[in-house]
Amino acid sequence: MKRIILLVSLILSLNVVFSNPNPVVLYDPQAFISELFFTSDNEWHMEIELWVPEYYLINGVIDSIVIQSNAGKSRWLGWYITSHQLFLINKWNLNDYLYFNPDQDTITILTYLNQSLTNYGDSVVVHQLIYGYPDCEIPSVGDGSLGGWSQSICAREQNYGDPLYFYRDDSPTLGIDNDTQGSVATVSGYFYDHRDSLITYNAADYYFCFQINSEFAYIHPVYAWSPLSAIHFEENGLYNQNVLSRHTNTAYIIRGTMFCPFYDLQFLECIPFEYNLMPGEVISQDIHLTDTNFIVGMRDLPEPPSDNLHVTIAPNPFSDYTNFFIESDHTLAGGEIKIFDIKGRLVKEIRLHEFTKEIVRLEKSELYGSGVYVYAVICDEKLVKTGQLICQ
Repeated sequence: MKRIILLVSLILSLNVVFSNPNPVVLYDPQAFISELFFTSDNEWHMEIELWVPEYYLINGVIDSIVIQSNAGKSRWLGWYITSHQLFLINKWNLNDYLYFNPDQDTITILTYLNQSLTNYGDSVVVHQLIYGYPDCEIPSVGDGSLGGWSQSICAREQNYGDPLYFYRDDSPTLGIDNDTQGSVATVSGYFYDHRDSLITYNAADYYFCFQINSEFAYIHPVYAWSPLSAIHFEENGLYNQNVLSRHTNTAYIIRGTMFCPFYDLQFLECIPFEYNLMPGEVISQDIHLTDTNFIVGMRDLPEPPSDNLHVTIAPNPFSDYTNFFIESDHTLAGGEIKIFDIKGRLVKEIRLHEFTKEIVRLEKSELYGSGVYVYAVICDEKLVKTGQLICQ
């Protein structure tokens, strides 16, 4: 099916070379909700995606898969081990009848793992869809003229095995990979820096996008920034941002160059706002940055003031724990270390104390497991140091 043409696709032909041999983030084997639809007689049909990474393709890695709603739970029959497969199921594929409420419900997929065959401490992987409630990401779904749904609920997935969030789709694609056709809405308005100067351009090779549109594609051997859609500016000064139809809020505007690593991105704080959009809908929303790290008229980012602060991490890579050795010409009071995973999710915050030298220990158990992480040292609300952690 046709997919929407994104602004950022104009520069997909850039010849970008990555030479950092970082380990790949390992995802759990799991089944998750790919798409849900109700027919005119209010019977549910679900597309489930089963993802088992190649290093877990051994018989018995998944013990069982259970589906749960507000009405009860039932075991899914008939699945089989595969690296990647879409399955279409309904109530007849379960060992017991299971009712889904088309108006509002909480649907959960529970994948029970054989712990002896995985490297993870958890024995169950959970994926959940909540719809029909006022504050959830899918508060309502379009109704068909004869009952049921005119829309489906789809999972956004940029990399196989990694569902990000749910959105509404006017053109259901049950049985094939989800696309964005019939799912796009637009937010438009004026975009201001913290001095209330109007931002009307994407400087040099840098692009802005909403927090929800910030995604990372695996380009061997690293995960690199590949946003779903970037902000586009009109000649009259208005910005347009295409988003997938859902309810969400935004507290950051992301700025970066196409295919850059996570640690080269800017996370620009703004006055938070939210929207709840149906496919094809356009709303007006002005953006006001509160962050001082982007100012109209400055084409490139200023170098952060890091001469008076030194950070050493040892060991790195590490297996069990590592230590941050931090030394500054000034007190570290009010400073903090933030640890992010490769997708930009905040994993750990560590407050610093009123010293000029400090040693901070970080345990592997405080992270999400093996993989590449990014640390940021922040003092006086300014980013002064950033780098990578490699947890083996």
